[in-house]
Amino acid sequence: MLTNQVNENYIPFRARPLRRRERACPGQNHKYCTIPRFESSLLGLQLHMAGLVTVQPGGKRFSVDGSETVLEAALRAGLALDYGCSNGNCGLCLAQVLSGDAERVKPHDFVISDTRREQGQILMCAYTVRGDAEILATEATGAGDIPRQEIDARIKKLTRLAGDTWLLHLQTPRTRRLRFLAGQSALLSFADTHLSLPIASCPCDDRNIEFHVQMTTPAHWRESLMALKTGDSVRIDGPVGDFHLQDGAQRPRVFLAFDGGFAPIKSLVEHAMQLEHQQPHYLYWFAVDKDSHYMNNQMRSWADAFDNFHYAPRSATASGKPDVAPVFAELARQGISLATCEIYVAGPRKYAACARDAALAAGCEDRYISVNALP
Repeated sequence: MLTNQVNENYIPFRARPLRRRERACPGQNHKYCTIPRFESSLLGLQLHMAGLVTVQPGGKRFSVDGSETVLEAALRAGLALDYGCSNGNCGLCLAQVLSGDAERVKPHDFVISDTRREQGQILMCAYTVRGDAEILATEATGAGDIPRQEIDARIKKLTRLAGDTWLLHLQTPRTRRLRFLAGQSALLSFADTHLSLPIASCPCDDRNIEFHVQMTTPAHWRESLMALKTGDSVRIDGPVGDFHLQDGAQRPRVFLAFDGGFAPIKSLVEHAMQLEHQQPHYLYWFAVDKDSHYMNNQMRSWADAFDNFHYAPRSATASGKPDVAPVFAELARQGISLATCEIYVAGPRKYAACARDAALAAGCEDRYISVNALP
């Protein structure tokens, strides 16, 4: 059932906090952030509680707080529901309300026909729910479900993380956001330079896209990158690649990151946190020196904040090659058999291949090993 209790051009405002809760924030450098929840309704300022949305088929659930749209809440929760422009123009985020009440909270130009309205269809980018609801919506489960996009983004930040590693923070237009799965990559174009880089951020924030750039690579594009400044345009072409979390399995996850392969692994881990996956997650980050563990403090804070996330930095051997055998032995001492795990490996090609072979030798099934072999 659909309701329309407010003016269609009115966006309900948030009045006063109903409750304050602490939750771990993967995107922050500190352990916890305290998030006030503000909820109200225009008519009589009637307060409404968060609604719980169940997505069919599949039965995944997420909460919708206050006047946030169904799409905003789904992305915040880490779900990859189908959408396009996210501002009410394209109609790709149409979903059918199977039970519960929905209310429009944002204007939209896409016309929902009378037939679709009678079927209970809504635009997830423009509607919220009042109380619990069940919807029928399409969700991306693999790389083939995400269309390739070209978006002209702007540089929001270019800062050094540590050593030769820099953070490139791009922001897309509000009306052209990047859909991607955690772990995927994108092609960047600027000043006659073209780079292929893994995305280091979570798809739960599809406007703010982060990359970790190693400045030890060829000088011709390094100079072009360093000449960029805040506000300059960078074209994003993507996503590309099939490195992403496996859907549906509840196996313990082991992440093996080698040097710059940490970027796509960070995206996977952050996404798993947003999805509130309950199985254990073990991250081992191999690097040649301490500067190469450029987000060591943040990883330790995540390990402190989440009971099911475990982090351990590791150094490469004297030959420069990472030795994963001690990692597998450590997991075995904790009662974790690789035969029951999913393994995610990212890093330079020669390291990734060795880690994959070691995982197979230790008993992990090939179908549960995902590898992102970087140049």
